[in-house]
Amino acid sequence: MNLELWSSLEFFWPQILLGSSFGILLSLIGALLVLRRQIFFGITLSQGVSLAVAISLYFGYDSPLFVPLLSLLILLPLVVFKKSRNKDDEAFLATLFLAFTALSQFLLNLGGNVTNHLMAAYFGDILTSPVSWDMQFFIPFLFALFAYSVLHNRFLSYSFDQDFSIVRGNNPIQLELMYFGLLIIFLSFSIHMFGSYFSMSQLVIPCFALLPWARSIKILYVGTGLISFLATILGFLLSFQSFPWGQEELHLPTTSTIILLLCFFALLSRMLYRSLGR
Repeated sequence: MNLELWSSLEFFWPQILLGSSFGILLSLIGALLVLRRQIFFGITLSQGVSLAVAISLYFGYDSPLFVPLLSLLILLPLVVFKKSRNKDDEAFLATLFLAFTALSQFLLNLGGNVTNHLMAAYFGDILTSPVSWDMQFFIPFLFALFAYSVLHNRFLSYSFDQDFSIVRGNNPIQLELMYFGLLIIFLSFSIHMFGSYFSMSQLVIPCFALLPWARSIKILYVGTGLISFLATILGFLLSFQSFPWGQEELHLPTTSTIILLLCFFALLSRMLYRSLGR
C-alpha cells in the first residue's frame, strides 16, 4: 500500500465508515421496497427528502433533527394518500417527483452561497460530507435503527403476504406509515451527509443485482449488503488513486465512482444469470 493511499485512508476513515454503513443499511431497507415493487415511490420519497435538505440549507437550519422532521411533514401525507388509493399511480408519483425537483431548483436559483450546498446535496462528493459525531445526530438515528429492527419481521410479513399479515392483527396503514416513516428518516440522514444520488443508488441497485439469485430473504440480505459494501469500499480506493490525463493527474469523483460500480455489478450479475440459462 503506497503512502498516498494510506494517508487518504487514515484521513477519510470517518467518511469510509459511515458511507459503507449507510450504504449497507439502505440496501437492506431498499430490498423490501424492491420486493414490494414500489421502487418509483421510494425514489419520489428520496426526492422529497432532497427538497427538505434544500430548504434546510437555504434557511440555514443546521440542526440534525430539522431535515428528518421536515421530511416527515412533507412526505407522510403522501404515504397516507397513496395507501388510500390502493394502487400505484405512476403519473401522480412522476408529477410529485418533478415538483420536488423544480422546487429544489427554485431554491437553488434564489440563493448565493447556498447554491454550492444544494449542488452538494444532489451531486456532492462523499469525501466532503459533513461527518459529525454529535450525539444529537446519533441518538435519533440509533432510535430509528432500533425501531426498524424490532418491526422488521412485521414489515417482511406484510411485504410477502398482506392478507396473512392483516389476519394476524396488523393494521396495514400503520405498517405503511411506520415503514415509510423510518425509511424517510434514514434517507434524511443519508442524503444530508452523502447526497441524493448516492442514497437512491444504494436503496435500489444492490437488491436489483441480487434478486434473480436469491432463494431466501437471508441470501438476498447478505448479497445486497455485500455488493453495497464492495462497491463503496472499491469506489473510495479508486478515488484515492491518481490517473494520468494529458499534462495533469485525474482523480475520480468518489460518489459517482461508487454509483457506477453498483451499476456495473448489477449488469454483470444480470448478464451472468442469463448466460447460465437461469
